Amino acid sequence: MSDASGAKQAAAETAAVTFARRAALEPGFFAAAPGRSLLRLWGADTIPFLQTKLTQDTRPWPARGGGYATATDINGRILFDLQAFAWGERGWLLVLEEGRAESALAHFDRYLISEKVELELLDERLSVVALGGAEVAARLGLEPVAEGQRTAEPWRDGWLLRGVGLAPADALLVLPREGVADSLEALAALGLEAATAAEFDALRVAAGRARIGFDDGAGAIPLELGLWDAMSFRKGCYLGQEIIERLFSRSTPARRLMRLASPVALAPGTPVLAGEDVVGTVTGVVAASEGVEALGLLKRAVLDGSVALTAGGAPLTIRGFVGGERPAQV
Repeated sequence: MSDASGAKQAAAETAAVTFARRAALEPGFFAAAPGRSLLRLWGADTIPFLQTKLTQDTRPWPARGGGYATATDINGRILFDLQAFAWGERGWLLVLEEGRAESALAHFDRYLISEKVELELLDERLSVVALGGAEVAARLGLEPVAEGQRTAEPWRDGWLLRGVGLAPADALLVLPREGVADSLEALAALGLEAATAAEFDALRVAAGRARIGFDDGAGAIPLELGLWDAMSFRKGCYLGQEIIERLFSRSTPARRLMRLASPVALAPGTPVLAGEDVVGTVTGVVAASEGVEALGLLKRAVLDGSVALTAGGAPLTIRGFVGGERPAQV
């Protein structure tokens, strides 16, 4: 199955998740297959090296315990995004979209010259479990993580990664593959609901969070997806910076990922129309108490809500910008 057809099938499964099931998961859940891969980087030059390869300023990461960023090509389009966690003497643990760790390793390796940086794929040995919900911290007996901080704490035979900040995951568990079943039983015993991959993604759509490979069409610029928390506009150069900075200075790129609502069921890939003109595409759908909530990439001309939109033959309402229209601070 190709990446495109796989993403299409996954999006269709997300759209099939009922509102009742979505509501049942919101207090606390674990997802054994959240679609994530793992990469480790270590060495004295890791942070300076990443500073020149990612869209975020990595210099504060050692003090904060990590951060979130994307890597872009020369045209500013996202190659992959990553969650980084300081991992003690092991260096840095990077959590990426499933299947992107190998391409990320190749991308980083291509630019390594004399830097003291080592890279290792971890998917054969380790597995990622996502945790989320309003009650998950209490049920695991966890103290709050300070705002802006990340931690990688021992948990059973693995590590509990906290401070993720990317809904719907409030924490990630990294576990040895041979010990996953026992750990899942322990989570169920704490009263957490087991969520499928589709249910986990449905909660993401409901939370209004972009996902690379699902909401970016043929490739998107971070600004188009509202990934402000992956960006720094005060750091030095990186691949694609010129394009991204130019678009940011012009306020709004040619399209944006928006939160939408419809009274009827929609499928991912449904065209968004203004009259007879196609002005966007629905990228993700989840059942709501009435109709559906959705994400969609829309052209700049219709973002202010002054133009009547339809999708699937029914009215489509714009609920806001994914990630907000602009960052609160630059």
